[in-house]
Amino acid sequence: MADEAAKPASYERINYHLRPAKNIERKMMVEALRRLDRLTNLSAYRYVGFGSPYFADFSMIHKHLDITTLISIEREVKDKARFEFNKPYKSIEIRYGEATEVLPKLDWEQKSLVWLDYDNPLHPSMLGDIEGVVAMAAPWSVVIATFDADPTEPLDERKKELEARLPELVPPGVTDDELGEWGTADVTFEIVSERLKEAIVNRNYGKTKATHLAYQPLFHFRYKDGARMVTLGGVLVPAADAERFDVCGYKDVEFVSLDGAPYEIAVPKLTYRELDHLDAQFPEPDLTKVKRKGVPKEDVEKYSRVYRYFPRFVDAEH
Repeated sequence: MADEAAKPASYERINYHLRPAKNIERKMMVEALRRLDRLTNLSAYRYVGFGSPYFADFSMIHKHLDITTLISIEREVKDKARFEFNKPYKSIEIRYGEATEVLPKLDWEQKSLVWLDYDNPLHPSMLGDIEGVVAMAAPWSVVIATFDADPTEPLDERKKELEARLPELVPPGVTDDELGEWGTADVTFEIVSERLKEAIVNRNYGKTKATHLAYQPLFHFRYKDGARMVTLGGVLVPAADAERFDVCGYKDVEFVSLDGAPYEIAVPKLTYRELDHLDAQFPEPDLTKVKRKGVPKEDVEKYSRVYRYFPRFVDAEH
């Protein structure tokens, strides 16, 4: 990944505060994770992620999940002073280096919420990171990963590029055309899901059934704040406690994916006045009753799915 290291860091190209779909994803994720408190004490967890200078996910997880042990992995050592200055809480510990180097050095006895929020396409080293976390994390830990899933150009070289980047991992029969739109996201999800299953099998190998873990999927988000992105993740559930998982009530949460089906976060472009007008009519299961005032039907449908999480960006002067 040497070539990627030479590129500007993603936080130098993108303001993470101004990504509405990403913002919605964070809020949905936090709301879903709160339900784990019915089985395990979330405040006793540790959060491991990639903060960048914005630390947006760290702020949300600390505020809403009451997690105080926070570790941010930062590869851009040259920006160390900037990271330290922008830390929103003193309890955030920053470890510098590649995730591949840092993750094995962490103490994994504590239950962890790990979000490997990559801003690049899937790479074998990322699969190694995920497998390592599954191998080391304590039972009831949560493992989440995000990848850039934009189709590559030129169109007739998509499969060739994917096979070069992920040798021997691309499912057979995939064509260039199938890697367009959300096709690359689908293949990314399939590859990572298979490696997650293999990692669980490897972890359980040679151990007594009483200590076996199962991977319970929770998330399969797709969204586009420019580039297409895909997020997947779940819980490392003790096999002996698998039946207890139902008390979390995830079957009633629309955006939770227990079976791996994708949930697309589609963000409509609406004015503040239109947002206020629609908010005043929600929740409304029958969208034919919603007075649209010129807003397209498809935008009303999109907004109805995300209105509780929809960000309102304002011009704030300090």
